[in-house]
Amino acid sequence: MTIIQGKAPDEAIRTLSKYVADKTKNAKYAAGRLVMTEQAYFHSVAQQEAFKELDVEEFEVVATLDNLTSEICQEMDGKHFPMKDYEPGVTAPPFHPWCRSVTVPYFDDDFDVGERAARDEDGETYYVPADMTYPEWKQSFVDGETDGLNNIVDRPIIEQSKIIELAKKFADDLLQHPDKIKFDNGEPIENYLNKEIGYDGLPNVVSASEFDMLSEGKQVLYRGITDLNDITAKEMLEQFKYGSFYSGRGVYGNGTYADIDKSVAEYYAYKLGRLGHGDILEMLLMNEAKTVSFRDIYKEWEKLGIYKIPENKREVYQQVIGNVGAYASIKGYDAITFDGWQKKNYVIILNRTKVIVKE
Repeated sequence: MTIIQGKAPDEAIRTLSKYVADKTKNAKYAAGRLVMTEQAYFHSVAQQEAFKELDVEEFEVVATLDNLTSEICQEMDGKHFPMKDYEPGVTAPPFHPWCRSVTVPYFDDDFDVGERAARDEDGETYYVPADMTYPEWKQSFVDGETDGLNNIVDRPIIEQSKIIELAKKFADDLLQHPDKIKFDNGEPIENYLNKEIGYDGLPNVVSASEFDMLSEGKQVLYRGITDLNDITAKEMLEQFKYGSFYSGRGVYGNGTYADIDKSVAEYYAYKLGRLGHGDILEMLLMNEAKTVSFRDIYKEWEKLGIYKIPENKREVYQQVIGNVGAYASIKGYDAITFDGWQKKNYVIILNRTKVIVKE
């Protein structure tokens, strides 16, 4: 009815959520998923009829070029089929709940292909050739690799000898440019490393409805934040989403700590603080985020023996990799997981650009 009347889907979602409120814990999410997916289905069917009237012989699937696209849509992007095989859910979208893929006419002609839009990790739009498929885009624009001192995000996981080599390069850089050490944004060396390797880029902030869609079947991470003397919990949340990346400290390694148990975050947000009220940050790690268990990365870092050296006697490069979080960052990991070790379910976020945040 909303499609016929030309209304936004919000009204249908609000109405439907009232009817299912007593049957599900998250009525708004359930209603939103149903309404938006059904709307995508009817749009696809209408597109099919329009193509028939225009005598389109073949159609092509077009997915969204960003880090939120599902695996099935990544695979279907760029594929084309004869109109007789047009079937929503099989050869045409929607392929899953909340599907964002669409169809366009396909012509096997030799002409200027034009451009299609893509979004980078900061949500900014840029353009690539229209005939570039999702796998080709990902390989060219997401999985890039460089060996320089700067911008080494998305490089492969490296061996310990290479980590020491990079740590010495960072140490030389700090000795030559001591002004790069800042003491106003958390742990100074970690703050320096985040900037050098690009881990301080912005996360992907999405709406509550899109977050609910993306989190289906995945592990949500919760970070509890409470008011401090000089900054409120709300301000800290805004800073994580849109501001500078605070270089956190931690007993198990420097980084931003979250937990898979919401009650743990609630404790830090609402019970631990005394200055006012707290808040909770809800996040997801992106599919391509590289993670390592704390036990594995600690055993590897422990072999260096840095923890046995008093801090005031360590060489500069040893200070650079003086904790597990910094070591894992240089190695190429985006997060450290505890997986229940010692009954802990922490996730230490190292790379903010590999995080999806709920608005």
